Amino acid sequence: MKRVSAVVALVLLAITFAAVPLEAGRLVVANDEWMLSDAYFSSPGTQPGQFALNVAQWFTGSSTGNNFLVYSNNFGLTGSALAAVMGAGNTWTFTSTPADPNPSLASLQAYDAVFIAGNPVNNATLVDYVNSGGNVFLEGGTAVGGGAAAEAARWQTFLNAFGLEFEPSYNPISGNIAINNAHPIFTGVSALFQDSGNTVLDINPSDPRGAVVFSDQGRGLYAVYDSGSTPVPEPHTLWLLGCGLIGFIGLKRKTP
Repeated sequence: MKRVSAVVALVLLAITFAAVPLEAGRLVVANDEWMLSDAYFSSPGTQPGQFALNVAQWFTGSSTGNNFLVYSNNFGLTGSALAAVMGAGNTWTFTSTPADPNPSLASLQAYDAVFIAGNPVNNATLVDYVNSGGNVFLEGGTAVGGGAAAEAARWQTFLNAFGLEFEPSYNPISGNIAINNAHPIFTGVSALFQDSGNTVLDINPSDPRGAVVFSDQGRGLYAVYDSGSTPVPEPHTLWLLGCGLIGFIGLKRKTP
């Protein structure tokens, strides 16, 4: 009897703590950092604020109620205009200065998404963060730490883990770039400013999870990684499973 009771208790405990389907981590990579900076946030005909909110929505399913960390000291992410947009309905937290290149995984997991540009961050920790369900927005083109080649190398391990890579030279694309793209991060966005950047490459085109979603002049300007969701049974399915298991246990006890 004790064994049956223990099994029943475990089944009910599993049902009690069952959650909605788990969202896997996502990644958005921008080749350049200027589009969200204060200098060009109000560039005529562009919609950087809408773009930022779209990224939030794509990451978490909502453009509000999120807890975001800006893990960068770069002007591309630390401007007041971006903070005003993202801080309206979200918690928009800036890291200490300078950003620690070796944050703990646990410290990142306290946030729904981490926004990064320029400052080095431990690539292995970022990989673990995304694989554990975290979301990352990464900007290239910052020229921090030695130029295009150094920037590409800085993020290579991280991006390669998701089938992407920065080109080790800056592209010549500059100005308000017209965007006509159906991906959710571009909803309501007709143009974004940029001033050169590290072209984003899809190094594993056979894997649809990582992909360049917008290019100009044949150069990847924006890419994403979407690992999908980890299937978890719906609560009613778990109840049926639990009842079936309990019934099976009772039947087995009655069987000679």
